[in-house]
Amino acid sequence: MKVVKKLMALVLASALALTLLTGCGGGGGGGGSVSINGTTVTIGGTNNADTEFSKTFINALSAGAGIHVTYSEAEAVKAQKYIRAASKVKNSDPSDGIIMAVLSEAGIDLTKEMLFGSDETVTRYQIMDIAEQMDNWTETLAQEGLTVSYEGAKFGYVTMTGGGETSILMVMEYTAT
Repeated sequence: MKVVKKLMALVLASALALTLLTGCGGGGGGGGSVSINGTTVTIGGTNNADTEFSKTFINALSAGAGIHVTYSEAEAVKAQKYIRAASKVKNSDPSDGIIMAVLSEAGIDLTKEMLFGSDETVTRYQIMDIAEQMDNWTETLAQEGLTVSYEGAKFGYVTMTGGGETSILMVMEYTAT
């Protein structure tokens, strides 16, 4: 669990950094904006399975790794909630308790869901970033004696705008055995 907490500290710090350097995307419901260190960050809508990113992500995992995933608005809503909760954190090096509180407020259960993100602006680079993070998470849990599978998982994502750049934050299910 110590490794997981350290990784989540990195994820939270990365998400906070991404929100400071982000741009926008389009999408479905929700959205809104938050202020992070004086920068207004606009949270995109929950998107859907028909966006360029969703289609490309689903096809890339299927063709490249034989993994079949589906889009879930519920997971995207968790990403929105995570951004809102993380925006309240004033410490760039939060404690384990703060990290767990942010995840809890967003409804993210680390035993079956993980956050992945990218500040790339081109879809294929976003997918490469996220695929690398998925591999890293798989390797991290393997060091703890767990096997990770993304087969049949649901994912959702939102985009963020602020400071003139774009980033994406995804919540993705996984199964660990």
